[in-house]
This record gives sequence, C-alpha cells and structure tokens, in this order.
Amino acid sequence: MQNKLLWAIFPMVLLISGCSSSPKEQKDEAEAAYIEQKTETVEEYKECIKDAGTDEAKLDACESLLKAVPGLAAPAAAEPAE
Repeated sequence: MQNKLLWAIFPMVLLISGCSSSPKEQKDEAEAAYIEQKTETVEEYKECIKDAGTDEAKLDACESLLKAVPGLAAPAAAEPAE
C-alpha cells in the first residue's frame, strides 16, 4: 500500500517542481517587464513633449513621467560653487 502511495505522489512532485520558474527565469521576466514599462514611458514622454510645444507648465508635467521611472530622469544641473 505504501508503494502505491509513493508512486502516486512521485509524479505530482515532479510536475510541481518542473512548473516553477528558476530564480534566473524570474529575474529575466522581471527585467523584461521593467524594460517594456520604461519603453512605454519614454514613448509617453515623447508624445507629451510633442503636444506641450512651448508651454513650460506642460513641459514640466512631461518631466514627471521621466522622474517616475528610476534611471530615466536627467541628472540635476550642478549648482555653481560660491
């Protein structure tokens, strides 16, 4: 009876362990999603800049799109030393 139980559980364990993603696969999927989101944000930013024209308030609003994604915002200009 115990052998039958083992043979019934063994395929389930193999199935479950085979379905889980490895940490590397999970990392790769997360990076791909992040890159896709960054690309979408950059496209939104370009469209926003195009629509804003020379309106400074709208251009400032567009900058908030870049600030929302780490690594996209331009570094702040350094203040001159006094």
